[in-house]
Amino acid sequence: MKVKQIPSRFLLITLAIVSLSAGSAQSSPGRWESMLSGDNWKLWLDKTARWIDDDIYLPPVNILAVPVNPPTCGWDKFSATFDKKVIVPGTVEGYFWGASGNSIGIAGDYRGVSWWSTNFRLDPSLKGKKIIINFESVNLRAEVFVNRRLVGYDVIGNTPFDVDATGAVRFDGDNELAVRVTDPVGNFDWNDNEMYRWGKNMIPGVHGFGGITGRVSLRAVDAVSMDDIYVQNKPNPTEAEVFVTLSNISGAPKNGKLSLVIHEWKNPANVLLKKELSASVP
Repeated sequence: MKVKQIPSRFLLITLAIVSLSAGSAQSSPGRWESMLSGDNWKLWLDKTARWIDDDIYLPPVNILAVPVNPPTCGWDKFSATFDKKVIVPGTVEGYFWGASGNSIGIAGDYRGVSWWSTNFRLDPSLKGKKIIINFESVNLRAEVFVNRRLVGYDVIGNTPFDVDATGAVRFDGDNELAVRVTDPVGNFDWNDNEMYRWGKNMIPGVHGFGGITGRVSLRAVDAVSMDDIYVQNKPNPTEAEVFVTLSNISGAPKNGKLSLVIHEWKNPANVLLKKELSASVP
């Protein structure tokens, strides 16, 4: 949708789905969000894990085709096996510089697999919604497990990605989130033009620090929801273009309306533009 003739000032854009949501009888319509990052995390260095000769899967990833790599200690011992309680965002090097036995210079960089884990709960009122875990940044490869089930995989590194955990979560107690992070290689300068060898693969230059380097959040959304919103500036400073990506996991096509409201920053009463258009989501 194109938006024109917006006064040049600080604005806030509010985009809503109107009469399009496919909610369930078990949950009320709307989006719920909670931050998972913080100090309730545990870190374990899985030093005997094999990773050098792993295949690498680029997006889009069919999670059912990705090999499952459980902790080498076994899942039954995993919850009690950790080296340190940590804060996320964080890096292995920030907590265990020199874990390889040499802390001189850049030799203290850790190469290998680390596990980052925490627990979370979901209110039963959220049952029927799509449950998403969002990672702002992981370096480098992330294999995401919820209740011992592989639900997400990302090898791009240092960019946001979402994990659909709907089929793995429970609403009657704790959920265990475990992220297997592989830090295969990296430098400690600003050169990103080099290629590095990861087993039989060549990967672009990345920094040596490995871990969950961005915030982690938990979202519950309706069966029909907005996946992404992108606002693109135009050469004319009073114009903008808004791109919206919609998701529909209800199992049936949905028709309805999208409502776009632009108002002055911290002053929602001063509405500068309001636009509504019909939308159909397969």
